[in-house]
Order: sequence, then C-alpha cells, then structure tokens
Amino acid sequence: MMETAAPAAPVVRPHAVVTAARLMIATAAVSAISLVVFLVRLDDVRRRLRDATPPPSDASVTTAMTVTALGYVAVLVLFPVLTRHVTQGRNWARLATWGLAGLGVVLTLSTMTRPQLGLARLLEIVGLVLDAAVIALLVLPASSRWFRPLAR
Repeated sequence: MMETAAPAAPVVRPHAVVTAARLMIATAAVSAISLVVFLVRLDDVRRRLRDATPPPSDASVTTAMTVTALGYVAVLVLFPVLTRHVTQGRNWARLATWGLAGLGVVLTLSTMTRPQLGLARLLEIVGLVLDAAVIALLVLPASSRWFRPLAR
C-alpha cells in the first residue's frame, strides 16, 4: 500500500493583513466618492482655486484639478489590485501600498490648511485615517511574517 502525505494545514492570513485589505477596499471606495464629489463641484473648486492669493494662472488651476482627479482614479484602480496581492503575501505589493498610502498621508496633511467644502474635508480626513491605519497594520510583526516566503 502507498502511504499518502497528510494534507497541508490551511494557510491562515494574519488578522492584521485581512483588516488592512478591508481598509484598502474602503480607501478605494472613499476615493470613488471623493472623485464624484470633486466632479460635481468642479466649478466651485475652480472658483476657489482662482480666488487664492496670489491668484494662480489658468494653466496652474487646470493642472491642479487634473492631478487631483488622476490621483483619485489612481487610488480607485490601484488599491483593489494591490489588495489582491497583499492578501497573497506579495511583499512588493506591501511596499507599493506603503508608498501609495504614505503619499496619501503626506498630500492630505500638506493640503489641510486650504479652504475645503464640508463633505470633501470629511472625505479627506477619512482617507487620511484609512491610509495611516493600512500602513500601521502592514508594519505589524504578524503582517511582516506573512510577507516572508517561508511563512506560507
């Protein structure tokens, strides 16, 4: 009779990685809502930018608005893709997530002094908290072990 090997134990993702993945999807959802709010209030955003002191050029206003919209789209597209790879234990995805979430934290903090509409400000703060939480969760020792090749 042939002996069969015992089945391998199921791979269990650390709770911190699962929670980070859920928060990454929430971040993408907040980005989608932020993009819609941004597009709905486009004229008001343009007017607020033009009223700044000193007044920026039209090209600067257009560039700022384009970069903002592209940033929302980038998070909306990249975070779900990164989430898939983070849950698979791909360390490059964890590093890319740190970079993207870290950029979100820095950019949000750098723009907190500008005047902002109520819902847009709330979405900024929610995004900031989500990004910081994702970074923190992916740094935890249990998460770090998940991203080591021998851990799975």
